Amino acid sequence: MLTRAASRAHHPRTRQSAAPPLASRPESPPRTGQPDRKARSLRPARPKKLPAASTKSLAKCIAKPRVKKVEVDEMAKGFTVEARQHLLDHGLDLPPCVREPPERSASIYILERMHDLPALRRFLDDLRNWRLLMDLKAEFIEQVVCQKVPTHQQKAIMRRVDHVLCGTREAFYSVENCVKRMKQVLQMPGGFERLCAREYLLEEEPGPFWQLRVLLLLILLIDDRNQPGILCPRDLDSRTCAICLESVREVGTRPWLQLEPCRHFLCASCGEEQLRRDGAMGRWSDGAMGKCPLCRRGIVGAGYSMAHFSLLL
Repeated sequence: MLTRAASRAHHPRTRQSAAPPLASRPESPPRTGQPDRKARSLRPARPKKLPAASTKSLAKCIAKPRVKKVEVDEMAKGFTVEARQHLLDHGLDLPPCVREPPERSASIYILERMHDLPALRRFLDDLRNWRLLMDLKAEFIEQVVCQKVPTHQQKAIMRRVDHVLCGTREAFYSVENCVKRMKQVLQMPGGFERLCAREYLLEEEPGPFWQLRVLLLLILLIDDRNQPGILCPRDLDSRTCAICLESVREVGTRPWLQLEPCRHFLCASCGEEQLRRDGAMGRWSDGAMGKCPLCRRGIVGAGYSMAHFSLLL
C-alpha cells in the first residue's frame, strides 16, 4: 500500500509539473556589459564622501590663514590728505580741527607727552582716580551733545571714550592702542601729513577727531592734577611766537592762530596783523593771502585755538 507522499508523486499532474533536475537545465547566457561577481569584488572600493561640515573644516586647514585688517581699516578712517589738499587748492574753508598751540600737529604732541605708557596705565587703573575719570567722561559727553553730533554717531564716539578713560589696555581704543596706531601711521610714507589730515573733522567719520580730543582732555586733566612722572614735561617758556617772541606761558589765555597749510602757530594779535598787512598788499601770484614768517610758505587759511584749553577749535 502506497503512502500519501508516494501516491502524490505518482499522480499524473504531479509528474507533469515537476521541475527538471539541475543538471538538465540550460545555462543562461552571461549578460553583456556587466562583469561577473569575482571581477567586481577585485575592484578597489570607492572613497566615501565626507559630510559638508568635515569638508569645510578640511578646507580651513588647507587654506592660508586670513590676516585681520582691522587696524589698517582704522588707520584709513577720518579726513584724508587728498581731501585737505583739494580744499586748499580751491580756496575752500577747512573743517574744524584739533589744534594744540604751538605744536604743528596735535597727534605729535600726544605722542611726545604720552611717552611713558606704563605710568599712564597705572594712573588710569588707580581706583582713587575713578571719580575724576567719570567726571571727565560726563563733561566730554556734554561737549559731544552740544556740538549736535548725530545720534547714530554718538554711540561709536562713546565707545572710544569708554575705551580711553575706562577700558583696559587690551581694549581696541585704549590709550596704548591709540598711541601704537599713530606711531604706525607716522612711519608710513607721508606719515606726518596723514596725522595732520586726521585731525580735521569728517562728518561721515567723526571718530578720529573726537578721539584726539578726549586724549588731549586726559592730558589736561593730568596736568591740572600736577602729578609728575606720568606725562613727559612740557616746556612752556621755550616755545614762542615767531614775531613778538612771547612764550606760551606769557601769552596765557589769549588765543593763537594756526596758519594753513604749513600749520605754524602765531599768537592771534601777530597773526591777524600779518594777514592784515599782507591782505592790504593784495594776494600773491599763487593766490596766497600772505607768507608765513617761519617757512615763507603761502598762507591759504588760518584757524584759532587757545593754549590753556586744548579742546577749543
